[in-house]
Amino acid sequence: MTCRAIRRLFEAIGVFVVLFAGLALAYNQFIMSLSNWRIDGNGDLAVVTNDVHWQSDAGEGKEAAAGGAKQFMLLARQGDGKWVRKIVIYNSDQPG
Repeated sequence: MTCRAIRRLFEAIGVFVVLFAGLALAYNQFIMSLSNWRIDGNGDLAVVTNDVHWQSDAGEGKEAAAGGAKQFMLLARQGDGKWVRKIVIYNSDQPG
């Protein structure tokens, strides 16, 4: 799998589905975007970094929310050619 294919994979499935499921249920509308993709690989290892931006509308009795984060992933190619995430680090842009 090429770096371009890895990028398409993550854009298609969205890697933050589980992390943001609670927020998505709490608000009427939840929008997330992934940007500034950087992908580098050599052999059976690849590093992927990107920025995450999200926002949600204010549901009834709730405040609108927004945020951002940086993500780092280390991917490894298995013997069958599939890529798997070995390390995922997520750092919020929000203070403390």
